[in-house]
Order: sequence, then C-alpha cells, then structure tokens
Amino acid sequence: MHFGKTNSGAVVAMVQKVGFQSFRHVLRMSGREVSLEEAQAAPVRVQFIREPMARLRSAYCFYKTIYARRSMPQPGSPQPADVETWEAFMEYVRANPDNVHWRPQTVVVEAFIPNRLHKFEDIGTTWGQYDSRPFPHLNDSEDYPTGDVPDDISMRYEPERAIWRGL
Repeated sequence: MHFGKTNSGAVVAMVQKVGFQSFRHVLRMSGREVSLEEAQAAPVRVQFIREPMARLRSAYCFYKTIYARRSMPQPGSPQPADVETWEAFMEYVRANPDNVHWRPQTVVVEAFIPNRLHKFEDIGTTWGQYDSRPFPHLNDSEDYPTGDVPDDISMRYEPERAIWRGL
C-alpha cells in the first residue's frame, strides 16, 4: 500500500486502478510518499473510492494493455490467455480474488483508516481541497469491456458499492 502527502498536509491512500499512477505522479513530484505509520498519524486521511465495477473493468484494460506492450507476464499476474476475453478474465478473478488490482478497495488500504472519503469520479471537483497542483489524468482506459460481471463476483463488491453510492 502506498500513501502520499499533499501540499496541504493531507495523506491520500493510493490504490491500484483508482488513479494510482496519477496520484504517484503528483505526490512524488514533491517526494511526498509516506509510511503507513505517518499516514495513520495524519490529521487528514483521504481515500478516493472508484465505482467497483468500473475499477474491475479498468483492471481488465490494464492487463490487456500490458500484454499488448510486452509479452512477459509478471509473477502473480494473469497470463495473456486470462485476459483474451472478458469471460476468461472473470474466471481468473473468480479463482484469484486477492489480486491488488481488483481486491475490494476498502480491504486494500489495510490498517489505514481514512476520515474523508470521496468518489474518484469526482476528483476534478474535490482534489483542490487537498492539493493546489492539478491532478493529472494518466493511464486512462477508453475501451472498457461491456460484458456482465457474474453475480458471485459482483457480490464481493456490494459493501464498497454501498459506501460509494453513499458518497
């Protein structure tokens, strides 16, 4: 898990498929990555939550893009055949629920307890509360798959979908 400190002093949890590269870019420019201990002690602890099914679809696009650019999968990652189709990817997700790219966001942050939650989809209007620098839009996926998410997989995300809807 990674955490970054904004120029206002707030600590932001950086979660894969929730603007991770964008957060790292803007927060690393000032060398502001912090430890879990420092993150927990911060008076303002922020987490942006992405709509869970959009995040899952983003994970699929991420792996499709990686394999289009290079042929060597990293250990613990889906193999090219696992992302050949959306259905194959759903089977892989079903068999490998703990991958950080699709494990529920509220689980990924581990011991970090945010005291401010925002929808990632609203970052354009909320980011300025925490940092004066513009939030970069990196690694945007445009070709999201439109297939269904099987019910057993979808239900894994219902608790965080309820949190997201309540924001």
